[in-house]
Amino acid sequence: MMENMKINQLPSKTWNWLKMNETAVSGISVSGAHEGNLEIPEGIKKTVCPAGLPDRFKDVAGGMGSDMDMLVKESSAGAVLLSADSDVSGKPARIRFAYGAFEHSLNTFGILAKEGKKITGRTMELFLSKTGDDMENIRMELEKLISYTLGRDVITDQDVEEICTVRVTNKIFEMVAAIVTRNTRKAMDLYEDLITLREPPMRILFLIARQFNQILQVKELMNQGMEKNGIASKLKMQPFVVGKTMPQAKSFSREQILSYVNLCVDTEEAVKTGRLDERLAVELLITRQY
Repeated sequence: MMENMKINQLPSKTWNWLKMNETAVSGISVSGAHEGNLEIPEGIKKTVCPAGLPDRFKDVAGGMGSDMDMLVKESSAGAVLLSADSDVSGKPARIRFAYGAFEHSLNTFGILAKEGKKITGRTMELFLSKTGDDMENIRMELEKLISYTLGRDVITDQDVEEICTVRVTNKIFEMVAAIVTRNTRKAMDLYEDLITLREPPMRILFLIARQFNQILQVKELMNQGMEKNGIASKLKMQPFVVGKTMPQAKSFSREQILSYVNLCVDTEEAVKTGRLDERLAVELLITRQY
């Protein structure tokens, strides 16, 4: 975990068109390893270093500034060492990198930094909890937030609460939470809200099934001894989403979660075969008692 850092702190500045050089951001958090596809040309040797770079390289500046060097060291990430015995100029190695659960936080920090806005890690989590993980929706909500805070540098929790719209997927999360805690009244109220918003019952069913599948995956990784950040990296989920899902995973046994996943499948089949009306079918699923 690293609380504060400066972006692109280089002696010779690059990426000037982003207007992000030496922009200060706070609340940066990196967790777990992320996936990358390394394309190595002929003549270059690859050495995997699971514990990080060998000691002889640890004091070598990475070229992205001291803050970035410290961030890499504190992440405890493994490293890949590339070396060549002869001249391989003109044959670059390419890394196609997937950020995983960290991607949306980085993109959002970057957009806000370009606009001269500051936001804490806690407020960022609140923002992403409302927008979901769709980058297009994140951009639209950011535009509203930036316009709302004209004349101010710092974006607060209150700004996010007042301006950002809660997505349908967030209502689904709340509905599943209500189901898990056996709060049938709240679950049905949320269902009626979604129907009022013209969400098709079958899409609601799909999202409920997806949420229970995520709960099942999180529970299985928890049983393997994995912590929140490791689970987020493994499942490519936002860490704050995993943090909200873990208590749900603890509330049920694996068999109970599987039972609900299977019930979602049975409900879909009942609708498709004409045995149940789709709206009634989802109501029956929501009100099921264990």
